Order: sequence, then structure tokens, then C-alpha cells
Amino acid sequence: MINIKGVGDFFSLDIGTNAIRAVQLSKAGENSWNLVGLGYTPVDPQLVLSNSDESRRRLGEIISTMIGQSDIKTKNVAISLTSQKTFTTIFEVPKQDMRELQKNIKYQVDQYIPMAVDDAQVDWALLGESPSNSDSLEILLASTAKNYSEEKMEFIEGLGLNVVASEPDSLAMTRALFVSSKSDQAQLIIDMGELSTDLSI
Repeated sequence: MINIKGVGDFFSLDIGTNAIRAVQLSKAGENSWNLVGLGYTPVDPQLVLSNSDESRRRLGEIISTMIGQSDIKTKNVAISLTSQKTFTTIFEVPKQDMRELQKNIKYQVDQYIPMAVDDAQVDWALLGESPSNSDSLEILLASTAKNYSEEKMEFIEGLGLNVVASEPDSLAMTRALFVSSKSDQAQLIIDMGELSTDLSI
């Protein structure tokens, strides 16, 4: 999950099925942002879905050209991980201090992810006290296959970029839309893509 404190300027990169998007923002105040740079280019879905070396090379050229034609100057990038390749869940643990939590949670992860821990890239965040049990804490857990994460990182860094964060699409979308929301009502986000639809509640 994303953790970008102290890295300076960065931009976000989304490699979709039929388009590639990049955006860089600068903070203008509490809950307000200025647009620094924006990049968009359509792309052949077959190119994105192919794993051949030639397709990777051509896709890399398209991304580099798009960034070069935008006003984005930094090499620091936050990347999205497709929801089809990631798993997220929320679970509860007994209330404890952060030091204990950091030590204990690694022994509980295997209960909540659909793959062997050794094959997974796992991250978590403390959401706070459970709304239904004051003696428990809520934990947000995200995981993806280690080989998928490493392949994507290697591809992006091969373009001369510095990956400072990665995050599942569903989490990034939720944070972007509800960063300032104070509502305690359940809300549904529907993301309709070219090949799949994501639901986040």
C-alpha cells in the first residue's frame, strides 16, 4: 500500500487495458491540489496483455513518449496494481500497541491471503478501533503475487523511473474519492473497465 512520505515530488502512472494515464499534483492546501502535469495515450489492448519482449519494449516506448510530452519532470512514480492481481481484506485483532502489532501480525497473515506467504508481497495498515468491538483493532491487508509485483517493478524501473509506491487500484480509487469524506454511511464505488468491473464498498 502507498507510503510516500519524504520522497518529494512524484507522479502516478496507470497502465490500463486500452489507455495509459499519468498525473502529477501539488498540494495547494487542505484537501485541495494543483495539476502539475497530465499524460494520456490510447494503447492497443493486445500490446498491454502480451508478455512478449517485443510488446514490453513497444509499451515502454509509448509510456516514455507520453511522459516526455507531458509537464511531468520527476522520475519518482507511484504505480497501480490491477485488482485482478491483488487481494484485499479487513480483519480484526485484539487491541495492542503498535510495537506488539508489528511483531504479531506477520504470524497471522497466512490466514487471510489466498496464496502461500513466501509467494506473496504483503502490506497492511491499521484502520483504528473496531466500530463493533472496542477491544479490537481493524487491520486492512493487501497482497499480490511476488512475481507479478517484481515483474511490474522491473518493467517500470527499466524505463528510468524510480518506483516510490505501489497500490491496488481499488484502494487508490477509494482514497482519491473519499480523502475528505466524513460520512459514516456505507458507500459503493463502481469502476467499469474494458475487461472487468471493480466494486468497492
